[in-house]
Amino acid sequence: MKLSNGTIEIEVALHGAELASIKKDGKEYVWQADPKFWGRHAPILFPIVGKVWNDEYRVDGKTFNLPQHGFARDADFYVIKETADELILGLDSSKETLAKYPYNFHLEAKYTLEGSTVHILWTVTNPTDKEIYCSIGAHPAFNYPEFCPEDDTHAYAELYNEAGEIVKDLNISVLGAKGCCTPGKKAMSIEGGRLALKTNSFDDDAIIQEDSLVKTVTLFDKEGNKYLSLYSKCSEVMAIWSPVKKNAPFVCLEPWLGRADMVEYSGEYKDKDWMHKVEPKQSLEFDYNITV
Repeated sequence: MKLSNGTIEIEVALHGAELASIKKDGKEYVWQADPKFWGRHAPILFPIVGKVWNDEYRVDGKTFNLPQHGFARDADFYVIKETADELILGLDSSKETLAKYPYNFHLEAKYTLEGSTVHILWTVTNPTDKEIYCSIGAHPAFNYPEFCPEDDTHAYAELYNEAGEIVKDLNISVLGAKGCCTPGKKAMSIEGGRLALKTNSFDDDAIIQEDSLVKTVTLFDKEGNKYLSLYSKCSEVMAIWSPVKKNAPFVCLEPWLGRADMVEYSGEYKDKDWMHKVEPKQSLEFDYNITV
């Protein structure tokens, strides 16, 4: 399904409500899902972000199973609204989802265009009379500009806080056993404020900054020209990732409301780090923008 405003054109798939393309002046910005590296474009992460320990989690003492990043990315959405400049897709709880995630929900994915910007809004609504819990996040992948596998550096990134100030010092979460987080944080300093995205930058997996510190990530090409920017006002966690030790031709910029379990976490789902409660008949909104 396509939207165009004369400046940019996007494509969104019904499967996963996944943003599959952003084009401007003939240039494709979204990774085209070559399974040799990673067979996705920009999945919706719901109702978890990352991994739960042993793919298991507990609600009121009962154990459920979920794979990494949940099930929304592999579900077929339906069209709620489609106009020349707006698309809204929906997903509802079902017998199948309730077997994995014991909460009723309505999830909407809204895409609109403004100039060179794609506005993305995801809304989780609780239709019941009991509170529900969830995480939600984005995982969009962007082509490196003029990628050359022989280059040591593929692009650069600048990270900004909500005040628009460059973030130079990070305390990043470290992924350990079974894709879950280890205790403590690792200090990371970005020399000069511009992070070089190199062939080995993700040998230890994603760079994950918590505590709502990073709100904007801007990519620059190898010559230092601005290429693309992602902003999420609501994000609590921002991750940057490319497949481990694959020298892949893309990088993912990932704003999250949520994060993987801690290693050996055995508590209740509702008590996970960065978990969100949605009150009866209320909604949780998650939004981010991509500007090319």
